[in-house]
Amino acid sequence: MSSTRGLFIVFEGLDRCGKSTQSDLLITFLRQQHGEDKAIKINFPDRETQTGRQIDMFLQKKQNFTPTEIHELYSRNRWEKRDFIVAALERGTTVICDRYAFSGTAYSVAQGLDMAWCMSTDSGLPCPDIVFFLDVPPHVAAARKGYGEERFEKTQFQCHVHEAFERLRDTITPAPGQHFRPVMTPASTTPSLPRPPPADARHPVLWVTVDGVLPPSGLQEWVRTWVSEAIRADQWRHRTELVLRWGPNPLQGLPDSAARS
Repeated sequence: MSSTRGLFIVFEGLDRCGKSTQSDLLITFLRQQHGEDKAIKINFPDRETQTGRQIDMFLQKKQNFTPTEIHELYSRNRWEKRDFIVAALERGTTVICDRYAFSGTAYSVAQGLDMAWCMSTDSGLPCPDIVFFLDVPPHVAAARKGYGEERFEKTQFQCHVHEAFERLRDTITPAPGQHFRPVMTPASTTPSLPRPPPADARHPVLWVTVDGVLPPSGLQEWVRTWVSEAIRADQWRHRTELVLRWGPNPLQGLPDSAARS
């Protein structure tokens, strides 16, 4: 990796779609290729902080919050990591993230909250370069090991989450080429990534929808190819710091940078 800024890569999708497996495989690969200090992984929610412990209690069905209250907790949990993410990217470290603001909006919209308001609470956070959305039908995810252990792991609710992700994707990828959905079969050749959206675009993220039903090792080969390509490309690593520009942030008590939009 060069001395330019690191890449910010996010994995999103339904519960049990394979995000953790793919992000774990990718971080291991990047550290082997580029060094332990050149790639880090973070998870949201971060269950080690005060807000994270409250979220964990909620997910374990041991504490209740209204949809608005839990959305704000999730958002504050991400804000607690804002400076850590920015510092890592500035020193040239690639950040791999298992869930981020996109999940925050999709899961809250699935509970009946307004999408624009849900997005606005994360306005000002670092914006990822690439979001890998692991597309898995809710009934397929429901058949995977461990499903049902946490509050939101209910098939009907996950159907609503999937619909909310699609609405959010269409909202933040208005330009041609911002939503990349390659044909993925064993016989397919891995296509090159599209050019990155302009850094000053309102939504400068590239959304890549991948087939989460593929065997994990096969899917990982595609992901590694794309991420390695982006790491080598000046057009990705020479972009300035990216920020989620999702309107004025309504939450009180967040860092001053939260107001940036």
